[in-house]
Amino acid sequence: MPHPKDAPAAIVLAEATSQGDGTTNYDFNLEGWSGFSIQIEDTAGGAGNNTYTVSMSNTDAVIGSAVFVAATANAFGVASWTTSAFACPVAWPFIARYARVTVVRAADGGGTDGEWNLTVRPVG
Repeated sequence: MPHPKDAPAAIVLAEATSQGDGTTNYDFNLEGWSGFSIQIEDTAGGAGNNTYTVSMSNTDAVIGSAVFVAATANAFGVASWTTSAFACPVAWPFIARYARVTVVRAADGGGTDGEWNLTVRPVG
């Protein structure tokens, strides 16, 4: 096991503020990674709520045209997250080239007060 000082750096995927209802995808390349952990800092704000899921792609297509398959339950053991969380994979049953974290903001009531921060770190 590598010493913590040698651990790969975290990648900040999102620092979102003033978000209204909608879906936002954050894609990242997994080249050279055997897995990753994700840290979700959720501030739902107002009447709305945020739901976070992970999907994966093993295609050779460029990231913008890759086909993604739901992976949250298989890799992390939950269907989705709706609050702040730190998740390490419980299983890694696939080889993936790209990963996507999707945030769905709903029931906002017309406000734009959703906030979240997403950070990933390679593991394994």
